Amino acid sequence: MEIEPRGCVHCTRKYHYREHDFMVCVFWTPFLVRWNLTHGGQSFIDPHNVYLDEADPEWSGDVAGYDYAVLSGAKWFTRPTVLYEGGRILGCANMDGCEAAHNATDVAPDYAVRASFRTALRALAGFRGRVVVRTVAPPHYENGKWYNGGNCLRTRPVRSNETSLPETEAAFHAAQVEEFRTAASAASAARFVLMDVSEMMQMRADGHPGQYRHWPHEKVGFGIDCMHWCLPGPVDAWNELLLHLLLSG
Repeated sequence: MEIEPRGCVHCTRKYHYREHDFMVCVFWTPFLVRWNLTHGGQSFIDPHNVYLDEADPEWSGDVAGYDYAVLSGAKWFTRPTVLYEGGRILGCANMDGCEAAHNATDVAPDYAVRASFRTALRALAGFRGRVVVRTVAPPHYENGKWYNGGNCLRTRPVRSNETSLPETEAAFHAAQVEEFRTAASAASAARFVLMDVSEMMQMRADGHPGQYRHWPHEKVGFGIDCMHWCLPGPVDAWNELLLHLLLSG
């Protein structure tokens, strides 16, 4: 396998399997639509300008050369964002001082998720391959959030009657599913596939690295990771589910 480019994190990467004449491209497009930082600094902290009605050219200009397109994402919509539609500021999400700084009001993050998936799916209307929409996967913080001591130190598996999607992820999930259904109804049913992992992953808090994401001596923004799916097991089911969906279509 060949990877290009190497050594980057927040960038588009291509994985070439030349023996099999096969390539996977992971497009770095955290919002699916066009975006940039409001000002210089750390991308994790600074607000982002997000243009909800413009597909991100990072992927939209190149996707036609592929046989399958998998749309996923939503997590970045929990970050501070300034939202645009029609070239004008619509409002802000997850940030203080929106009215004073931009003369705009707060917008629910799930509105932004809905609009971004709508824009992305419309951009794929002429795509000749198959489109897979993968729904949001929930975090598993207990006893707090990532920034105030939350953890995922479970001592036994969670039972189905003990958990449900967090409010934010439930709203994101509803927005994704509704936009998928709208797009699928306007196209050939076989071209659009829903890969709904939200409920199943709510049961798998064991898929996160927790306090073992970094070496003990490292200084990091947040030390306990109950959001990313770094451990083998739960996330491997996604590959199996995706393969099943593609082969059975």
